[in-house]
Amino acid sequence: MALDRTVTPPTASLPPAPAGGYRWWLLLVVTLAQLPVVLAASLPDAVPAPSAADLRIDPDDVVWVGRAHLLALGALLLPAGRLADLVGPRRTFGIGLIGLAGASLVVGTATGPVPLFAGRALQGGFGALVLTAGLALLTTTFTDRAERGWVLGLHAGVTAAGGGLGMLVAGAATAHGHWRALPSAQAVLLLALALGALRLFARHPEPARSPIPGFDLPGAFAATVGVGCVLYGCLRAESHGGLDTTAWLFLAAGGVLSAALARRQTLAATPLLPPRILLNRDRGAALLGLAVCGIATVATVRFVAVHLQDGGPGLTPSQVGPRLLPLVLPLLLTAPLAAGLLLRRVGAKTIVPIALGLCCVGFVLLYALDHNSSYRTNVVPALLLIGFGAGLAFGPCVSVAVDGVRAVGAGAGATIGAYVLGAAIGVSVLARATVEAFRLNGAREWGPNPMKPPAAGVAARLAPVYEWTGVLLALALVATAVLFSPRSRTVAPAEDA
Repeated sequence: MALDRTVTPPTASLPPAPAGGYRWWLLLVVTLAQLPVVLAASLPDAVPAPSAADLRIDPDDVVWVGRAHLLALGALLLPAGRLADLVGPRRTFGIGLIGLAGASLVVGTATGPVPLFAGRALQGGFGALVLTAGLALLTTTFTDRAERGWVLGLHAGVTAAGGGLGMLVAGAATAHGHWRALPSAQAVLLLALALGALRLFARHPEPARSPIPGFDLPGAFAATVGVGCVLYGCLRAESHGGLDTTAWLFLAAGGVLSAALARRQTLAATPLLPPRILLNRDRGAALLGLAVCGIATVATVRFVAVHLQDGGPGLTPSQVGPRLLPLVLPLLLTAPLAAGLLLRRVGAKTIVPIALGLCCVGFVLLYALDHNSSYRTNVVPALLLIGFGAGLAFGPCVSVAVDGVRAVGAGAGATIGAYVLGAAIGVSVLARATVEAFRLNGAREWGPNPMKPPAAGVAARLAPVYEWTGVLLALALVATAVLFSPRSRTVAPAEDA
């Protein structure tokens, strides 16, 4: 009995469940609010942007219009989560929504490169507040574990499906409207959501909670600058080549600052990310699963889109989006089911390795694609397998990662950061490594953008990406099967973090 650690936190530590209507309206607001953020973060290079001549932007800098959002988002996730613990998730979420609406308006009305890039960076910064505080709100509002599993599964599914949904929205915006249409529409939607959220918060007082005082400023600086340097170095290497000196300088600086951050978290009285969150074996396995599944889903969207446009079918961007629905729909359906039902009955130790195995088989099918492959008979089965597998993994991993964490904001920042940073860094490295592999083999360089290869031999050039992603999934399968404990179906004690 002394070894049984499957007990839940004492009921006295949990706030009473708010009124049912408030909870479900809050779920709708949080879900809609996260969409603009994850759409832009999952596929930064697909974000509709002005032409180089439109706002007098250097042609080489156009690609950074979308990446500015991703850089700010990734760099600020951990500080944003800690801020939610300090001032409360409601206040943080409201500030994030209003700021994100204003930043979207700045982008939609930009008349030059400076306001455009500044607006994109502000979108990423306020987006970090929205994502972390939104997940923290759902975790603290839905206190019934069975109900919370379904809710967190839905949240995870929408986040993971951001790449496919982003391609769908970006293609439609590019084909049927000006690049300004999307941020302008986002500003209107976010302002409406902000007003709705403030009305909800005013009518339903926040439950009493135990605040977590203190903010580790040195840790926040190291996290923001360190993660930003690593992310910028990877993205720059993707565009400028693996031998780019500037990229390696940023990577080295990011590595040093990340090491300093890790050391700081063991010494700070109020760490930005309590080390026990990561040292818990179940949470560590869950964060690993999120990072690898993030790489798998975003790589599928990016590189299958290249195959459909340049590798045979010759589709336009607006035609590619709907053809990614076999990936998106299963993901949205299975993530809530896995977190709300299967996790309690089977446990993450069984579900997540099986899910990663399904994704691995899907990448084997993608590896077999060639110039003459049929979309219906060759691409769709692979997308379905990856969609079902990713959904089965994302839902349980998010639930296990945030369950039992007292610092809910910090837990939310780590959870979302695992997906966002894992996908961004992993896919960037895969894209550049594929280019370098062909360069070393004497093949022609793809050009400055590895997402734009020559029309001939596209399937062969994409095959290494699918191969390496499949290997990574297989390694993660073994790692999660070993790391997840048999108690992974239950919530971890709050004292662990």
